[in-house]
Amino acid sequence: MERLNLNRKVIRIEVNDDGDYIELNFGDADLPNRFMQLYSNLQTRLEKLKEDAAALEGDDKIKEQLEYYSTAHREIMADIDNLLGEGTCKKVFGDIVPDVDLVRELFEQLIPIINKYSAKFSPVQKYSAQRQGAK
Repeated sequence: MERLNLNRKVIRIEVNDDGDYIELNFGDADLPNRFMQLYSNLQTRLEKLKEDAAALEGDDKIKEQLEYYSTAHREIMADIDNLLGEGTCKKVFGDIVPDVDLVRELFEQLIPIINKYSAKFSPVQKYSAQRQGAK
């Protein structure tokens, strides 16, 4: 029987002390699009949060503020799970709704890993003129 052995370009990143991991598949041509979508969604949400903050000011609106921010952060969690795989936020953050600082910290640690492997798996290197024998 024949068997295919494809270089799937998958890396595993351990995300907690329990040994849970997430996988990034650099062979997935849609991965950059999902990153761009997440970035766009985060920018849009941040702008909306700034706009809505004025309407939510005041001691009489504390409950509305808390509900609004919780909903916004849950939407961010859904975007992260869409990008990195279902259950990523639970693995990374546990049973909490992460605040902006935790989300920022996640990406500050993740971006260097992504940059490292993006360069390694780049199709430009694989099919470059130098690799094909050009001078």
